[in-house]
Amino acid sequence: MNYSLSDLARRFHGNPRFEAVSEPVITGFVTDNREVKPGDLFIAIKGERVDGHDFVADAFARGASAALIENDSGLETGATILVSNVIEALANMARSFRQEFAGPVIGITGSAGKTTTKEFCAAACSSLG
Repeated sequence: MNYSLSDLARRFHGNPRFEAVSEPVITGFVTDNREVKPGDLFIAIKGERVDGHDFVADAFARGASAALIENDSGLETGATILVSNVIEALANMARSFRQEFAGPVIGITGSAGKTTTKEFCAAACSSLG
């Protein structure tokens, strides 16, 4: 998967910013700065105990192509997509991909057995292509 920063910004309902001559290409998504691979979009989620924004610089040092952020204060370099709320932006992106998908969707809910049921469904559907 390869996405342009502008395409993702549109899906996130955010504002892209990059200083390079060519627009960054995103090849993956990650929320843990320690797992960043070159080409990834680092998603800076603000939690109860940890704020992903504190790790944006490290994500860039590890090769992230860009970061999804709520604020760019203190950020000196790197391509970003600025949004008002990262969690809402993720929902916007998911919604945009779902609207473009025309295939069947299977929903699995409940309080027990979801993983096993998911694996059974995956096995049953795997022969379909």
